[in-house]
Amino acid sequence: MCYHPAVRGKAAAALMLTIVITYFIFLPWSVGRDSLPTDIDLRGAERVHPTSEVAKTALEDVGVIQTLDGSACGESNRSGREVPILIEGSADLPEYATDATVVLNGFRAEYLSGDHHLAQVSAVIGNIQRIGSQLRWDATGQLSDRNFDDGYRWCYFYTVIAWNRNEIDARVIGQRDALAFSPNRPDEDVALVTASAFLQDRSLTRGHRTAVLPDGISYSWERGDRHLLQIAFNLYGETFLQSGRRWSVPDPGDINSLASGVVSWEANAILKDNAVRRDYRFGVRAVVLAGTAVEVKQPPFTIIPKEDSGACLISPGGVRTEEQVVENVPFDYAVPMLTGWDLAHECNDEHVKEMGAWIHDISYEKAPESQTGTLRYSVSSVIRDSDSRPGQKFKHRVSILGLNRNI
Repeated sequence: MCYHPAVRGKAAAALMLTIVITYFIFLPWSVGRDSLPTDIDLRGAERVHPTSEVAKTALEDVGVIQTLDGSACGESNRSGREVPILIEGSADLPEYATDATVVLNGFRAEYLSGDHHLAQVSAVIGNIQRIGSQLRWDATGQLSDRNFDDGYRWCYFYTVIAWNRNEIDARVIGQRDALAFSPNRPDEDVALVTASAFLQDRSLTRGHRTAVLPDGISYSWERGDRHLLQIAFNLYGETFLQSGRRWSVPDPGDINSLASGVVSWEANAILKDNAVRRDYRFGVRAVVLAGTAVEVKQPPFTIIPKEDSGACLISPGGVRTEEQVVENVPFDYAVPMLTGWDLAHECNDEHVKEMGAWIHDISYEKAPESQTGTLRYSVSSVIRDSDSRPGQKFKHRVSILGLNRNI
């Protein structure tokens, strides 16, 4: 594998939460973009110069596909009220790329001074577009308590995928947001909520498969700010639409279940302190790839609300990193996607100093004569207050996006 800097960041604005409907632009050259900001976009975000940025080639087969593994960080540290951060991202595309998109592969946020309550945390990629030989996008994020007067650092982690559709039959069919409100479920005394959405597309016929990939998350308490015990996320999609269920987007109407021509997904989320449940809002953005070359491996994963514990073991705090090696991957090209994570303090709720979960150091190797390849990546996580005690509990799910060459 070769490594080179291919991504530049800068910064600009937009994000918040309330309801969900996204419009789509379908282009012969597909990138996956929304044409109008939705309520998961952070409004009032200000462009910042990145304090750090890294990008390297994770995979390249010249003439066919290139993937980039990158991250960028920015800060808001003002006198008075802070603002959501916006970082402009861009990637130089290879000449052979007919299609491309960028997906969110994690975030990391930290208060610059001390630890504080949590009111909102967000990480969202949007405004994806091709300009000349570049793919460009906006990444927006926030970490705040109720007063939003504490400086913070925010980082996002992303993967750019660029491919030649003449070699790999895949395209981006859209990007859509979904929102869940726990106040809408007064009969359910649990901190777990579900945001669900679907996309209909005539290309989703027999032989065409889909991959639902994360592009944004946002959590906010309905009122005020609080300690944090647990925050969790789990995204799952399938080429199927079940009739009679509750959707977080405009309902498809009185139709039967559909097993083609549509892709649906749901994202489960948890945000809680020591209380069994408090009202909060959750938003998720997903981008959908489709085609005969698209496949996904999705390990089982479940998130369950955690209760406070009067007696618990104390493990070391700070950032925890796990190196992963996945063998016998049955795809020509493979990309890991962080589609589920569960962060929690070991004992009781605490102030927040730092939090996040992210994938990095991605590579995929497959010998030309082999039927399978080897995927490598690292997953890191952190949730802590100022003294990093007690430690953290963390589990995750990494789905594998598979892309195969046209036969």
